Amino acid sequence: MGNVELTPDPPPGAPLGSATAFHVVVLRRGVTTTAFQLHSTATETVTVRLYAADAIRKPDGSFSVGDAGRVAWVRLDDQTVTIAPDATKRFPFDIVDPGVPEGSEAYAAIVEEVSQGALNLRAATVVYAKVPKPAGLIRRHLPLVLALAALVSLVIVGTAQFQARRVRRLPGRSVSRQ
Repeated sequence: MGNVELTPDPPPGAPLGSATAFHVVVLRRGVTTTAFQLHSTATETVTVRLYAADAIRKPDGSFSVGDAGRVAWVRLDDQTVTIAPDATKRFPFDIVDPGVPEGSEAYAAIVEEVSQGALNLRAATVVYAKVPKPAGLIRRHLPLVLALAALVSLVIVGTAQFQARRVRRLPGRSVSRQ
């Protein structure tokens, strides 16, 4: 749009430029950092406004994008950037827990706005923020549970061995091992 391309960072292992939207997982009360590249294909310097906006998914799957500043869980400053011809800039930003029920998604958009005369052209890239359902407590903390179980076993075995080796003779009594 307006000779400027916004490309989300791809997921791990995917080729650069393969992502067309932001697909992020945010744990309850967590923060996930992601980023995008803004590339100018223009022959002149371009000024672009970047901001986060709320997005509402319609029944047909399309999105309605709101205005700047209405989505508190996407931490991207409303900013105006200048990009030289054939230049690329990278913009990291944070997604915080959007407060939706676990197992569901929240939607927002990263908007690029370019003024051309009396027109303001806007293009939006959707942010899909999924809050996963928590795994069972033991499964979620399985390494910790296994380490704790091993430690308890060592303490019990060590204590039993220590007690078995410790034979005290009290005056006038004999102690035998079995």
